Amino acid sequence: MRVPIPVAAHAFRRPIRQAKGAYGAAIPRRSRSRLGLLQGLPLLAGALLCTCTAVEDPSRGGLLTVQLKSGAFVADGKLAECTGGAPLTGFWQDLFQSMDSLPLTNGWDAKWAVETSGVLSDMLSAKDCASLYKALNFGIAPVPCDQEGKACAGDVARECRSMGASKLRFDTDCTRAGMACKDGECILGTCVSGSCDGDSLVTCKNGVRSLFLCGALGLTCANGVDGLQCVGKGDTCSTSDPDYPVVPKCDGTQLVWCLGGKLATVDCGTLTDGRRTCNWGWLDGHTTVTSNDILDKHFTEACGQMGGDCEGSVSECDGSNLKLCVDGFYEYEMCKDYRTTSCSTNGVFGQYATCVGFPPATQ
Repeated sequence: MRVPIPVAAHAFRRPIRQAKGAYGAAIPRRSRSRLGLLQGLPLLAGALLCTCTAVEDPSRGGLLTVQLKSGAFVADGKLAECTGGAPLTGFWQDLFQSMDSLPLTNGWDAKWAVETSGVLSDMLSAKDCASLYKALNFGIAPVPCDQEGKACAGDVARECRSMGASKLRFDTDCTRAGMACKDGECILGTCVSGSCDGDSLVTCKNGVRSLFLCGALGLTCANGVDGLQCVGKGDTCSTSDPDYPVVPKCDGTQLVWCLGGKLATVDCGTLTDGRRTCNWGWLDGHTTVTSNDILDKHFTEACGQMGGDCEGSVSECDGSNLKLCVDGFYEYEMCKDYRTTSCSTNGVFGQYATCVGFPPATQ
């Protein structure tokens, strides 16, 4: 079951802790970290609709997206400590493999990231498992239930799950994100075929609507050379024209290539607050990759990381603190700030380092 991303608008304003060198001198952020998956709780519900008039958009890419993912990773670790296992196994790992600052292009994830507020902050500050579960359930203590499973009560998705030694029911009001409930899951709607919805590509699987947000990358949706797809917004182009074939290239931080018969320009730097850039080396070494595959399969490589501290989505311990690799920069999370006691590579997520010791023996 997929349920909302727990996001707190004010959580993104956490102070960025600048790393210190051996003698207390500040290390330049570019060389160490800008700090900050729950990027959705596929098994549990939890989100409060923001009542503020202006909400920062954590799905837009850049530092806000980094802080969303790093904070959610810590919160998920606390949840797993309470349940005695990794509740997001599988789906969580897929999200963690995309720990980067690029905009969210999955319409379901992006919608919940924008429309929800409060839960992530409450999860990070939760002092025990009961308050953590309450945060997940819209600030209401979840009620006991007898049999694991999921169902709809109108447009509320309900799921009874084993939470350690107990079975508890978590409810998600799908309408908070303008969604409906089907088979116990929040969905973007029903459909009969693919289409374009503004700058978004609609795909239809088993009658359920999915969205790829082409516009989040500066692209649009149209009937291109390969059918309905994301296409560029520039001039007509071709990759097979014998006289003027368009090959992928970099123009500063911008990735330029022919997508769907139209010239596409994506500014990797602007989208990520300068954390990523067009990767000439990767383009030169992968000249046989198709235009569609650059977007569908290799976008994180073509819009490559700027940092050189680390590679991929790894997590490590630095004493009692957690450091996550995002865009090649280490993002430091102080475990004790979140009512966990330390960092360990022997936690509930196997080879990944996590904040551990929740709930602490003394509050």
